[in-house]
Amino acid sequence: MLLYKQQVELSFGEHRFRLILDEEASCIRVEVLVPTALVILETLSQLVSEMLLEYMPGLDYVFGVPVDGGARSEGYKHYGGSLLRLDGCEGLKAKVENNEDLTVDGSKRLSADVLRQLFHGVLPQSGLQDNYEVFISYRQGGFDAELASAIHQKLSREIVNGSPVRVFWDRICLQPGRDFSEDFLASLTRTQVAMPIVSSAALKRMFDLDWNSPRDNLFMEWLCILQLLESQQLKACVPVMLGPKIDHPDSLKIVRSLFSDKAIDKLPDIIVQSVVEDARRMLQSHGVVLTDRIAQMGVQQVVKSILNHQGVKGWDVGSPHGFSASPKEAEMAGKQSIIMSCVKTVKHCIYNNPVPTGSSLQHSNSTIAESQSPLTPDQSAAAGAQEVNEAMEKSKLEGEQEWIRAEREKISGEWVKIAEEWSKIQQEWAKLESARKQLHPPSLEAGTTDQNPGPASASIPEGSKPNQPPDRTASTSSGVCSIT
Repeated sequence: MLLYKQQVELSFGEHRFRLILDEEASCIRVEVLVPTALVILETLSQLVSEMLLEYMPGLDYVFGVPVDGGARSEGYKHYGGSLLRLDGCEGLKAKVENNEDLTVDGSKRLSADVLRQLFHGVLPQSGLQDNYEVFISYRQGGFDAELASAIHQKLSREIVNGSPVRVFWDRICLQPGRDFSEDFLASLTRTQVAMPIVSSAALKRMFDLDWNSPRDNLFMEWLCILQLLESQQLKACVPVMLGPKIDHPDSLKIVRSLFSDKAIDKLPDIIVQSVVEDARRMLQSHGVVLTDRIAQMGVQQVVKSILNHQGVKGWDVGSPHGFSASPKEAEMAGKQSIIMSCVKTVKHCIYNNPVPTGSSLQHSNSTIAESQSPLTPDQSAAAGAQEVNEAMEKSKLEGEQEWIRAEREKISGEWVKIAEEWSKIQQEWAKLESARKQLHPPSLEAGTTDQNPGPASASIPEGSKPNQPPDRTASTSSGVCSIT
């Protein structure tokens, strides 16, 4: 932090900026020193709101942006132009989100597309970009879609190598009226890192695929990802692996292992010819040839090949020491841990410019491979299949261990329930015994004692014969039935 009389230079992580007291304009000027102002504005907004709420609850504030986009080389020390309100129903963000025109300087109208280009530094990413660092591939609906949205929101605000990370997320990138399948593949071919979300829920839709099934867009995306990795147009693949959700988590672990429910083993090992032909045609339109090795992969082999790349295992998120929270708080914290792990892993891939395959097995064997003669296509296919099988055997072992842990948790839970039920029985018995003593106080005659027969024993009242049932009387006033 650099502090001067009328200005201070600060940073939120890599997001550097200056706060300058502008007495001429009666405002505080924010000079952003990085390509995107999103994190800076969001954090400042939160801090200012908290401060005003505590110290000046009647005061409000507003962010204004110069009409020229805020990119003047000479700066804005003596700026006399207009400012556009950033937030609010008539603000810049709302106009762009609703694809509405905005009138500036009284008469000049700017379309939403022009606004996106002019004010890209203060607006969230939207629309199609020329290139992307990350492509999120996921199944629509449920937790997968929720996670994809959160990953996009966090990752698109990060800065790598001095530039904001451009993330393809179909909800904001695909535009109405355009061929979405064409746009998604065009974006995928211009991406560095693919991030497929592979979950138990996503795989369920693939259980019933056959050779002539209608197009499964997610499966076709994964097929194209494998081809683009092989043709070295993608630098890396970072799968996000999620097993079944834990309904009531008590730690940061909110999902089980992807291999715990045997979902991968349930996938058909057949070639979906209809999807293969669609993928071949779409890839060819972008100058990419679908090789026979990829085209001859069955559903199960495609998924296994995706999982053969190093990625993020959602069930590996552990609880910090002393972590204790309600199920809702645990789920929120667990989700944030998965998101941060995804962001960290992808940024590492972009920083280090990894080899196209991204496979840990291929990384470890790269030095050996350089000293050997090139492999034939059949040898390459056999080697790739062996790597996939070895990785899947390891994954199956992890799944078996996860299943054993889950069964132990179930058994422990049953024992807890039994202990709770037994405790309830003892409490009820104590109440009955207390009521019995109130209705029949112990004799005060010398030599007599009041003994509690206990829940597992019974006594024969005095004066009754062993083969005769005892007299039974009920106290209606207390509502307790007493056996004497």
